Amino acid sequence: NRNLRDSNFETTLVIDGTNAASVSSASFDLEQVTGGDIEAIAVEVVVPAVAGNTDNTESIDFAIQDSADDSSFAALDPAIGWSVAGVASTGSAATTKRFRLPPGTRRYIKLLQTETGDGFTDANEVVSFRLLF
Repeated sequence: NRNLRDSNFETTLVIDGTNAASVSSASFDLEQVTGGDIEAIAVEVVVPAVAGNTDNTESIDFAIQDSADDSSFAALDPAIGWSVAGVASTGSAATTKRFRLPPGTRRYIKLLQTETGDGFTDANEVVSFRLLF
């Protein structure tokens, strides 16, 4: 892959600072059932720096999910997930993650974001989720 971006395969979701809130991105149709050229696709997630407050127990967990019907989503197998931990009053640093999709990935994928703790401020920071070709 040459890491080319296509605006049809970019979406965003908002970090809203709500305790234990889960937010899902829009889904992407990979236009194939399983396998095929999917191994040439990279997933990129860009998380901005997020302000914190006095609670140092906050984290934002991310997981990429797939679905055969764009309705029932589950974690990829093998799973792709990670956490962004916040620090009291300084929040978290900006981060960019890139992943290759496993060969068994089903047709639709989305990003699930779950916040734990209540330490991030309600800054409405935007996370970008995109495919690179």
